[in-house]
Amino acid sequence: MFTGTPTSSTGKDIFDYIDSSLKNLDDGSETYWNKIAGFCSDGASNMQGKNMGVAAFVRQQNRETLVMHCMAHRVELAYKDAVKKLKLYDKAVTLLLGLYYLYRKSPKMKQELKRSFSILDKRVVLPTRIGGTRWLPHIYRAISVFLKGYQAFKLHLETSSHKNPKADGLARILLDASVFVFILDLKVILQPLIKLSLMLQERSSTLADNFYILQATTDALMHMKSKVW
Repeated sequence: MFTGTPTSSTGKDIFDYIDSSLKNLDDGSETYWNKIAGFCSDGASNMQGKNMGVAAFVRQQNRETLVMHCMAHRVELAYKDAVKKLKLYDKAVTLLLGLYYLYRKSPKMKQELKRSFSILDKRVVLPTRIGGTRWLPHIYRAISVFLKGYQAFKLHLETSSHKNPKADGLARILLDASVFVFILDLKVILQPLIKLSLMLQERSSTLADNFYILQATTDALMHMKSKVW
């Protein structure tokens, strides 16, 4: 088991950390790099860079090592590329992120929101963040919480909008029907993508499993594309 951390996040320091850790695990023959069949990481330059990335230093030790860009990360990046030019997506993210920080940074606003849930006789759910190391599950959870608590969020924002500019701005986005419908559609689209991402991250999954889930995801998205949303 690896212990400690690299000196820095540069490719050379990360490689040196891996090298020293493998050396500690080796039986003394120091042939551990010859046993490495593949190297997989995200696409960051310090990991996949052709000259100074970890992958480059690994290949220097064993030219036969297969270097791969993590498929789960590629799914996340493909998703971001697909939505980056959508204005409705920007509005949806602004709303979800705004709700999270509005109630996270203000205990007073949080208590007022809880009272709104109580008035509506609904279970309290607080907005969650949309960022993180696993973007799709984070934004999916944020959307689910938003839809569950929509009525309470609406009630509180409308009540607070006259005295809080941030609440007023969020209320305007929340009441935009096109944004609400977009969020509903986005939740449906995210479901097969999350299943794909989680399967690709599963250590016990095989190449056949991944091929099957990738094909199933493609079919699901193409079916959605053929619909009139």
